[in-house]
Amino acid sequence: MNKSFDLQPYLQSNSLDVLAVTETFLSAEILDGEIVGSGYTVHRRDRNWHGGGVMLIVHDSIPSTRRLDVETECELLWVELTLNSTNLLVGVFYNPPGPTSGPLTHLRNSLAITSQSPPQSYY
Repeated sequence: MNKSFDLQPYLQSNSLDVLAVTETFLSAEILDGEIVGSGYTVHRRDRNWHGGGVMLIVHDSIPSTRRLDVETECELLWVELTLNSTNLLVGVFYNPPGPTSGPLTHLRNSLAITSQSPPQSYY
């Protein structure tokens, strides 16, 4: 949250349509409107305990839908974007430090789900 005041100007000054962020440190008490102002849709998956979390910020000119059906039990977020009548699946993943391989296993499982029967328009 301490960087939220810098985020909106950064998005606009760099003409960004999509921005992926890891280690967001956000919780359910923080509203999307507090992160970025108008003109953007915020998709996020908060960790709900200290640190972590992922977020994808998408300009409102790009239709976007969160894809919960391909997410697994890790800090991973999938969003379907529609660009010029083409659907694009974009993901953001955070692998927390530590000796466990659990998050990478969950990522691999999620990638397997997305590749089993992707819609014809995915590239």
